[in-house]
Amino acid sequence: MRPARRARALRFRSPVGLILGAGLLLVFAASCASKPPPPDWLAGSSTRFPEDRFVVGVAANANAEASVKLAFASVSEQTKGESERTGGTRVEETWFDAESNTHWALAVLDRQPVLDQAAQELSAIDTQIAGALANVNAEAPEDALRALAAATSRIPDRDMLRARIVNLGGTPTRDDASAVAQAQQIARAFADVKRQLRIEVSSFEMNAKTGETGDPLAENRRALAQRVLALGFTPDTADVAWGSDPIWLRVESKVAIERLFLHPNDKLVAVHWDAALEITNVAGGGDVVAVLTQEGRAVHLSEQEARRRADADARDFAAAALEQWLSENGALPPAAGP
Repeated sequence: MRPARRARALRFRSPVGLILGAGLLLVFAASCASKPPPPDWLAGSSTRFPEDRFVVGVAANANAEASVKLAFASVSEQTKGESERTGGTRVEETWFDAESNTHWALAVLDRQPVLDQAAQELSAIDTQIAGALANVNAEAPEDALRALAAATSRIPDRDMLRARIVNLGGTPTRDDASAVAQAQQIARAFADVKRQLRIEVSSFEMNAKTGETGDPLAENRRALAQRVLALGFTPDTADVAWGSDPIWLRVESKVAIERLFLHPNDKLVAVHWDAALEITNVAGGGDVVAVLTQEGRAVHLSEQEARRRADADARDFAAAALEQWLSENGALPPAAGP
């Protein structure tokens, strides 16, 4: 019996058993020692992404996808939404804390490429505006007007780019006071050039069937002249000359009004009106550059009142059509945004 017990004891203390036991201890110790430390960016910054160049967003959530979205939102908040408008934000790294069952995400925006692009676009706009201002007196008034209108249309883009640079932590080449002064300079130049441009206006009755011109319509002519004056141009009529500069445009409105025959039992009176606005570019060679038309109907118990309303509608059309044509052809600054 003793030999058998000795053999079992020897097997228990064999070198193989000792090696296996030691190995298990080493593996356990190594697993404990190799657990990676939390990344430095969990604190909100990282040496890999210095704040003078990068915008860093860090977020944690029990859901991995949610942590990424929150990290993107952090970058967007820091840039006042510019990161969403320009793009470029990326998920640089994620980390999972098993002990707290928390997912961490690091979103990074390299602001320098966006700042460089915005600076280039801003410089191009400033050059365009400066060129328009410099050539005001060297060009024909109508050409200077179009150049100023084109430059004015870029001011909202310029302001947007300046705001983008500031929101991304950069410094625009032009400060706020300088930008405001430049906009005021354009507005003054615009007003000066428009006053040099005379627009001759007239209005006549029109035969609806033949289109032939009839008697003058003094009230309609005055309405056109008032609109020209309100837009900053110099109006000119057949009996009143407002300036000595050559005529730029000749604008003539024609109106036809005729009664419609309704059902005999109908107590209302209806009139139909046709209006045409003809614009001639006198300074550009005397060609007719636009013929704008509109028609409508006015109804009332009194034929006189129906005609009065029809005439007012035709008058309003002519004034609005002239303003729209001037705007579409670069003679007016673009409408301000909301």
